[in-house]
Amino acid sequence: MFKRIGTLMKGFLSLFISGIEKSNPAALIEAEKENLRKQIARFNDNLASHAGFVERLLRQIKNLEQKEKEITARVAANIKAGNRSVAGTLALELQTIKSQLEENRDQMVSAEETYKKLLKTRDVAVNEAQAKIQKLKQLMSETEMMEAQADVVMEAQKRTASTMLQGPYYRGGVVSGIAKGRFKRTGDGAEHHIVFKGTQHGNRIAEIAFINEYGKKNQPARPFIKTANEQAAGEATEAAAKILHNWQESQ
Repeated sequence: MFKRIGTLMKGFLSLFISGIEKSNPAALIEAEKENLRKQIARFNDNLASHAGFVERLLRQIKNLEQKEKEITARVAANIKAGNRSVAGTLALELQTIKSQLEENRDQMVSAEETYKKLLKTRDVAVNEAQAKIQKLKQLMSETEMMEAQADVVMEAQKRTASTMLQGPYYRGGVVSGIAKGRFKRTGDGAEHHIVFKGTQHGNRIAEIAFINEYGKKNQPARPFIKTANEQAAGEATEAAAKILHNWQESQ
């Protein structure tokens, strides 16, 4: 009989407080902060390197522009003086400078676009990392909220068990067996169980609690879990709301 009850009680016994998965968000926050620092350092190194390339390119363009101006003047002066041979040689040099200048200016346009893309990529990565850190902070707050709610409900179940389960065979095992379980991953979030640990009279405390909660033939139900959950609902909500308020105030 107890084996059958043990199978049935799986879906009924524990109190489930649902929420989002909270696998040590504090540690995850620190890891994300460290990743963000490394990302920013890498992006800044790349930006600094590219900025150095742009600066060198600017100097080259200025030098070529100065040469272009000087040689243009010399070509004009030699043509005016009738030195056509010299003017022709200078004109060829001027053509080479103009070609180099055009190439450098094209590189500058491309370099400026690349710099803007690097900046945008860095900003997107930083914003995404900061959003993830913010979400993890919220998850940490939600974890604390679930923990506070579980504390309230667990104590309420202990109180109702101690008052509602009195009888000739009661030895206090249910009260002492009530404990918080662990967060458990589910398909749509996580669950925080309140469980019953230990044994009494050779039977599991969880089975004894189940029979008391739902009753059996010739033994009426004594719904101490349901009663506790209903009584603790307001206090549990207030405990969670306080933590949420503190989190909001810290943002």
